[in-house]
Amino acid sequence: IRRDIDLAAEATLESRLKEWAELGFNNYFGTQRFRSYETRTADVGRLILQRNWKEAVDLILGGAGRNGRVTVQGTIEHWRATRPPHASYSRYA
Repeated sequence: IRRDIDLAAEATLESRLKEWAELGFNNYFGTQRFRSYETRTADVGRLILQRNWKEAVDLILGGAGRNGRVTVQGTIEHWRATRPPHASYSRYA
């Protein structure tokens, strides 16, 4: 049962859903974002939506790096060993 639905909002929603069906939408949590097929990107997406940044980063970097470039690999190894994100970033930048 639907109650108190704003008809303008319903029309906007229907329009957006039609656009998605025709054009698709950006997958912000797919494997192309995190460079890894080992990490379950649905889990990363869930953690991001929950604003659980530490666990999201741990999951992304914990499973990444095996297919990355040498510079990325070194940065990820440094992060795994020490966990200061700013220091790991400065090694890569």
